[in-house]
Amino acid sequence: MSAKICSFEQEHGVSVPRDKFVDEAIETAIKAEQEDGMVYADAAAKASNYRVKDLLAWLAGEEERHAAALSALKNCLKNAGRWVEGGQEIRGRPPLPNLPRDEKQRVSKDELRILISAMKAEKKSIDYYSKLAKKARQEAAKTFFKKLAEYEEEHYDELDSLFEELSKIEPSTQTV
Repeated sequence: MSAKICSFEQEHGVSVPRDKFVDEAIETAIKAEQEDGMVYADAAAKASNYRVKDLLAWLAGEEERHAAALSALKNCLKNAGRWVEGGQEIRGRPPLPNLPRDEKQRVSKDELRILISAMKAEKKSIDYYSKLAKKARQEAAKTFFKKLAEYEEEHYDELDSLFEELSKIEPSTQTV
């Protein structure tokens, strides 16, 4: 009898082993993704610069999709008897909105600080998943955590790119 393969595993070419360490990390990751999504959504609602607002709103959606994908993975693992206590998958990310490059668009110092805070949060997620990959005993678990770190690296790169571009614009005195 072959073990049920979850759609997340099939889509990403990874195998999630039956492992208490992995299950606990998935639980933690679900909560972190949900919390990060709320932080990004709140920051997007307060931002006035349309590029900052759109990127933060996109990141909020990404975090919600990641939480949903990890929850679906958890449910699949449970249903397959692979959850130790262990739908919607993380798919190719949707493209960021194609925004006009308006160099006259103003950005506040607060918005730049928000981007820096968001980059720090993504960096912490990258470090967290990378540490889990190093701690994992099974190669399949290492691969799984490395895949999660890659998603967070994409978020960091998007934030870094926008920050780099907007930091060249004269900041407005407007606060968020």
